[in-house]
Amino acid sequence: MKKQILTLLFITVASSLFATIYHVEITGSDALNQGSKEKPWASIAHAVAESAAGDTILVGVGTFTEHSLEIPKNIIIRGRGAEYTIIQAGETMPTGGSGNVLFTIQAEVQISGLTIRHGSPGIRVVSSGDLYLTDCNVTECYSETPGAGINVAGNLRMERSCVAYNESPSFGAGIYASR
Repeated sequence: MKKQILTLLFITVASSLFATIYHVEITGSDALNQGSKEKPWASIAHAVAESAAGDTILVGVGTFTEHSLEIPKNIIIRGRGAEYTIIQAGETMPTGGSGNVLFTIQAEVQISGLTIRHGSPGIRVVSSGDLYLTDCNVTECYSETPGAGINVAGNLRMERSCVAYNESPSFGAGIYASR
């Protein structure tokens, strides 16, 4: 038993030692850069695709337009503050319109310091997903189904976050938990 605990502890410490911090900035390039602070990428989608479990993605100041960010690995995404870092769906959501799911959480994911807007829904947490949302705003999302802001089938933990001004002709326009 002690040997199993020590092995698990070693694996946890070793994986955190090898975690990488990637950078995304409005002025970055997915084609030419390596995701470093000096040579950041331009999109969160590219950073998610290049990251491994345990990595952190730091998103700079600005408005980033993304399309269907599926997150199947345990990562951290941090913005510079909800008032400074805005992630929006590829299509602006008119009332009654349709767009794309902005974030689909399929693993243990931490998101902090972002405004998430115009998704349909903004965030979907699937049954295998575990989202820890801190210091975020989820706003101006529209969905024909419940949970225009956040649709939860997995686990959701929130601190100091606001889910407001989302629309759904169904119920649960802000947050809908199906389990």
